[in-house]
Amino acid sequence: MAVVVFATHKRCTVCGEVKPLDDFYAAERMRDGRQSRCKACANVYQAAIRQERKDTLLRNRQAGIHEEIGDESLSARRDEYIVMLAAAIDRWREEEDVQDRDSAREAVLFRCRQLLEAERLVQP
Repeated sequence: MAVVVFATHKRCTVCGEVKPLDDFYAAERMRDGRQSRCKACANVYQAAIRQERKDTLLRNRQAGIHEEIGDESLSARRDEYIVMLAAAIDRWREEEDVQDRDSAREAVLFRCRQLLEAERLVQP
């Protein structure tokens, strides 16, 4: 008969410390069901990624780069968002099921945010 051993600790691949499994985020695809980085190292990694993205966005805005598209494309995108917003509002009005209505409301809000962002980018 095979003996099954359940691990209670794991070594972090980043910091090298042995920690309890509760100190690792869940990961369905891993053999033991936990990520290879501990939560502390994963949080530091994610914070660095977020900061890098913010810095890149800030540099692009300061340089006047907006997704590398021209003003005509932004105006066309804005017009497209207006049409999509109108369609989302119509869908929202027609929904009777509460859950579907909430989903439609979220779509309206998403389209509003897209339109506002397009307006902000078109403004000189």
